[in-house]
Amino acid sequence: MKKNICSIFSALILFTPSLIWAVPESQMNIIYNLLDSNAYQYRGFTGQNNIALNYMKFGTDKPKGTIVVSPGRTEASVKYLELAYDLDQQGYGPIYVLSHRGQGLSQRVLNNPRKGYVRNFFYYAQDLNQFMDDIVLPENPKKRLYLISHSMGGATAAIYSQNFKSHFHKIVMLAPMLQIDLGQQSEREVLWQTALVCKLPFGPYCTDYIPGGSDGEMREIFEENVVTSSKVRFDFKESLLNRWPELKLGSPTFRWLRESLIATRKLRHQSAINRIQTPILILQAQDDVVVRNYGQDQFCERTPYCSLKIMEQARHEILFERDEIRNKALEAIKSFLSH
Repeated sequence: MKKNICSIFSALILFTPSLIWAVPESQMNIIYNLLDSNAYQYRGFTGQNNIALNYMKFGTDKPKGTIVVSPGRTEASVKYLELAYDLDQQGYGPIYVLSHRGQGLSQRVLNNPRKGYVRNFFYYAQDLNQFMDDIVLPENPKKRLYLISHSMGGATAAIYSQNFKSHFHKIVMLAPMLQIDLGQQSEREVLWQTALVCKLPFGPYCTDYIPGGSDGEMREIFEENVVTSSKVRFDFKESLLNRWPELKLGSPTFRWLRESLIATRKLRHQSAINRIQTPILILQAQDDVVVRNYGQDQFCERTPYCSLKIMEQARHEILFERDEIRNKALEAIKSFLSH
């Protein structure tokens, strides 16, 4: 009888999804301690138009493959330290996290470094392609390569997969910015408005903040944020900005908004989607108010290479959500990458 009980207990352990590899909110001190460790390094390379770009490299060579992370707007590479640690524990490595131009420790081209700006959204995808050619591929010959992307980084991943030879075995997009939530306005209306701003000789400049925008000096409080329901992970993000103020980024400019709308409309077009030949998993945040989920649905329905999973109760930053949501996302990623 005792042997049977032990067998049943062992079977439950084997067939119950194990999440002990994901750092729980109650043990975030592990990630805080990593900030002062030698587990990661900051490195640089040159992107399009000779822009100096920065990336974080975490861990050492691991058997399951190498992972590149393409973050969202405003996000510095160090914000993904927890994800890098979790992936390392699962046998992936090294982990590369790119800081896109104009954010993190990468070069910012305007006199006010807080302004969210890009001259051409396609530069993000060109930078990613340059990153692969100059850094990731030479350092990881003959290894399986995976891309994990979030929000603006997801749009970058889509454009990359449509326009360059993809070296990735699989791509994960978390709450990808395939269609921006513009409230009551349509994309056409905002494109017309930004065209006036960017082309008329009088009035605001194309490099000015969008209406209501600011340098972001006044930090938001947890109760008013719309991207995560995890106070622990919200506090971690804020601690990074307090520790390294140079990582701060304010609101988007008219130019960034206009370029983003042009790019996301193009990437959802059937002719562009037809060029995708890499398996994609979209994890959709059910309670997202930053991007419109309709754009993700539309994108995924137009290619057999895409599958979509709705993360219930999740806000925009799925990988910075509370444990019950984040763990399900990590399990979905783990399953997708391993099959």
